[in-house]
Formats: sequence, C-alpha cells, structure tokens
Amino acid sequence: MKNVIIEHFYLYFQGIILFQVAFFSMLFIITKRKEIVYYCLFIFSNAVYFYINAPNTFFHIDDQIFFNSSTYEIVNYAIIVFSQFIYIIFLIEIFKDKITPSSAGKISNINAILIPTILFVFVLFTYLHIDRNLLFYIGNLLSIPPALFIIFKIKKSTSTFVHFVRLGVISNIFGTVVTVFMIVRYNQGYRSYSFDEYPLLYMRIGILGDIIFYQLAILKKWYAQETELATKHLQSQLEIANIKNQISRELHDDVGTTLSKINLQCYVAQKKLSEEHHQVTNLLGGIQNETQALMQKIRNIMLSPEIHQTDFDLMAVILEYAKPMCDLKGIKLMYNTSSNFPKIQITDKIQLNLIIREAINNAVKYSKCKNIKIDLFSEGEHFKLIISDDGQGFDIHALSRKNGLNNMRYRAESINAFFAIESSPEKSTSIMVEL
Repeated sequence: MKNVIIEHFYLYFQGIILFQVAFFSMLFIITKRKEIVYYCLFIFSNAVYFYINAPNTFFHIDDQIFFNSSTYEIVNYAIIVFSQFIYIIFLIEIFKDKITPSSAGKISNINAILIPTILFVFVLFTYLHIDRNLLFYIGNLLSIPPALFIIFKIKKSTSTFVHFVRLGVISNIFGTVVTVFMIVRYNQGYRSYSFDEYPLLYMRIGILGDIIFYQLAILKKWYAQETELATKHLQSQLEIANIKNQISRELHDDVGTTLSKINLQCYVAQKKLSEEHHQVTNLLGGIQNETQALMQKIRNIMLSPEIHQTDFDLMAVILEYAKPMCDLKGIKLMYNTSSNFPKIQITDKIQLNLIIREAINNAVKYSKCKNIKIDLFSEGEHFKLIISDDGQGFDIHALSRKNGLNNMRYRAESINAFFAIESSPEKSTSIMVEL
C-alpha cells in the first residue's frame, strides 16, 4: 500500500514540477530577472533527473536494465552536478545585494573549476571501472557548503522575502542530505523499511518545499512593492497638494496684497484726474513699479517657495509696502523697532513679512482706521511683533472669508511662532506674533 502511495506521489510530483518549469519560464519572459531563469533551469534539470531515475514508474522500463548502463551513469551524474551548479548560481544571483562581490566571485570561481573537474574524474573512473560511489555522494552535496555559507551571511536580514527563500534553501538541503543517506543505505543492501526502495522521495519533498517557499517569497515581494508604490503615490499626491497650498498662500498673501495696493492706487488716481495731474503721474509711475515687482514675485513663487534668497532688513521691507498703502488712504503709520532683538533667520523673516503685509492690507481695506502701529521688539530671548489699528473691528468667528487669517496663522505655525488676534465689532484690532 505504501509503495502505491509513493508511486502516485512520484507521478503527481512530476506533474507539479513540470508545471513549475512552465510557470517560471513565463515569469522570466515577463520579468527578465536572471535568478528566475536560473531557478527554472534548476527545476527542469531535476525533472529530467527524476524521469531517468524512475524508468519503471514513468516509462514502464525495467529499472535494472536502465541502471546498469554506463551511459545512464554518466548522463545521470552530469545532470546532478549541473543541477547543483545552477542552484549555486541562483543563490548568488538572488542574494547578490546581501553578500560581498568578492565572496560571490570566489564561490563562482571555485564551483566553475570544481564541478567540471569532478565530472571529468567521474567519467574517467567509469571507463576505468573504478568505484565511483564517493564521487556520486559528493556530487549530490556540492551545493550545500556554498548554500550554508550564503545563509550564514544573510542571517541578520529581517526581510520576509529573504526569510522565505532561506526556508526553501534549508528544505532543499535537508531533502538532499536525507536522500544521500538513504542512497548509501540502499547501496549497502539495507532494505529494513519500504522507504529504502525510494531514496529519491526525500529529495523530491525537499525540492517541493523549496518551490513553495520561493513562490511565497516572490508573492510577498510583489505585495511589498505594490504597497510601497501605493504609499509613494499617496505621498506624491500629498506633496502636490502641499505645493498647491503653498502657492495659493503665496499668491494670496504676497501677490494679493500687492494687487490690493495697485487697486487702491488706481482708485486714488481716478479721483485726482481732475485735480493735480502731476500727482496722477506719480501714482501711475507707482502702479508701473508695483506691477513690475508683482511680475517678479510671481516668477519667484513659480521657481521657489522662498521668495527671498538673501537676507534683508525686515522693517525696511515692511515700510516699503505699508507706507504707500497708508498714505493713499490718509492713514498715519507709526512704527517702533528695537535694535537689540534676537537675530531672525531669513525663512522666518519671509513669513513675518507676509503676515504683516496681510495685516496691513486688511486694516487699510476694511478697518476704516486712522492709525496703524507696527511694533518689533524683544522680550527676553523672544522676538515679538504687534500690529494694531484704531478702526472698527470684526467678529472673528462670524467672518465669512477667513483665508487671510488662516494663512497668517499657518505662517506663524510654520516657523513655530505663537499667533494671536484680538478683535470685535466697534473695537480696534490687534495681531501678535511671538517667535
């Protein structure tokens, strides 16, 4: 009964291994990966080896007639050593990024010399009728030392892919060692167990385990790559969204405030047309200058999120924008700056400048104030900025358009600064940033 089960297993196994040859062939055609074609050749050579070592099972030819042929012995041994050699090449290729090139080169060179040499000696011994059993056993075990060496080299790897391949290699080694042991028993005439008649059973089981674990490794690797691609896709979408938000803020805070200034200059120019033409000329010149500056700002925003590449005087830049805005509306601009406040990084100055521009723009356009005050000073190790006006305030929570306030708050948070705004209807507005 056991013999029948084993014979059927041989048949089913041969079908499985031939299917795997076809599967890995197609996989190689798709991926063009060297380790896959090496593994495909390894499986195919073993399929041929199992065919010629079970002639009665597959071809209904008497085993003894087949096994007593010297041609069979040479071809059988050539297939064995080829299978061992190609398995070593497979392991070197699949773990080439885990072992040093010098180690891989030494293993390849040793096997390139050793395997043809041992095959030549086996053929020579066959024709000289010298006992070849020891050579036969060595030939079956050729891949084990380099396989163990490679496993030792990759023992610290935590990759699931490597773990599955390692289990497959161990399964193959175990099956090969047990098979050689059973062949030794068979050649010495031991027939204590029914399994003694089928020494290659264990090699088949070992190879089957190797195939299963290698396929699991491939599937796990593909899954990991798909997950990584999906993560990168999400990250790229988030980066694009962040860039869009950054550009939107720059356009609103910097370009938007400049456009407000140009709009105010145009309004005043229209009113002055019937009064003093030289002032209109000055206003139109200012509009031209602001327009040119605006074009340059848009270019800067498209090229880099940082508008300024060199350091600048924060108060001077603020006044350059704020004073003309206030003069056009007849608003008195007061400012106070400390000479000893802590040094501020250029990136922080950029954000502070844009916060102040937004605050000035809102005060000039909506507050109906008569005075605006800007204070820059130090408080201990901290830098403080306060912008206040004496106009009509607003309900922060009821405000329908909060882009400006949200952008100011975001810019303060981006430089790890504290941001606060105080305002209510019929009261003044005060904005404070502490860095």
